[in-house]
Amino acid sequence: MTALEALDFNVVIYDGDDPIQKSAFSLFVQRLSYGSGRYCQAVMSGCPNADSETVISVKNGYRLNDGSTLTPQQATWWVGGATAGARNNQTLTYGIHPNAVAAVPGMTKAELEESVAEGSFAFFEEFGKVKVITDINTFTSFTVDKGKAFRKNRVIRVLHSIANDTYRTFALYYVGKLDNKEVGRDLLKAELVGYMDRLQGNSAIQNFVSDDVVVLPGIDSDAVVIDIWAQPVDSVEKVYIRVTIN
Repeated sequence: MTALEALDFNVVIYDGDDPIQKSAFSLFVQRLSYGSGRYCQAVMSGCPNADSETVISVKNGYRLNDGSTLTPQQATWWVGGATAGARNNQTLTYGIHPNAVAAVPGMTKAELEESVAEGSFAFFEEFGKVKVITDINTFTSFTVDKGKAFRKNRVIRVLHSIANDTYRTFALYYVGKLDNKEVGRDLLKAELVGYMDRLQGNSAIQNFVSDDVVVLPGIDSDAVVIDIWAQPVDSVEKVYIRVTIN
């Protein structure tokens, strides 16, 4: 973790089963995200009680087409890679593992629903394929201000992208190069509005207008305060069918 802290990354995988290590990795990514503003996620197995959008907990493993069986700890390899490779307008829900032939252990519908409720990332079998039941993290302590949308990894990828990309743009092009007066702040706002427009064009966010970005002077003479309002787009994952019979 000391070595990792010097690097930029989106996803870190811990494939062991030591509860002390899992707790340490959970605290590590939460500290980087909420303390340092370097938003990232950890993928581990068997830790739904982390209750954080920064932690993904893998519930079960799978058998591959070569006959080998991967444990939930080993399944973190694929989940971590797929999470890191997913775009911010993409979900892994119902994503197919290309080389898996069976979920191990297999779960009933009730068990899958329970795994989702507890905040676990699980595999299931359907139509001869092994799929992800839903692309979620371990956040379950929902509130009025922080609801169920924050458990969805597609939503979190969008929010993490906005935070990390905003800082990257600021660090590369504006720190030490921008006069902290209205014309300078307007340039920064225009850059951020263009970025948000691109996210909207890719269906990562919706209902965005330029006034949803506000760049104001901070308390210190060298500070700016950026407010961004964003509505991430989620994927269709629930279908309710009403049939009326006459």
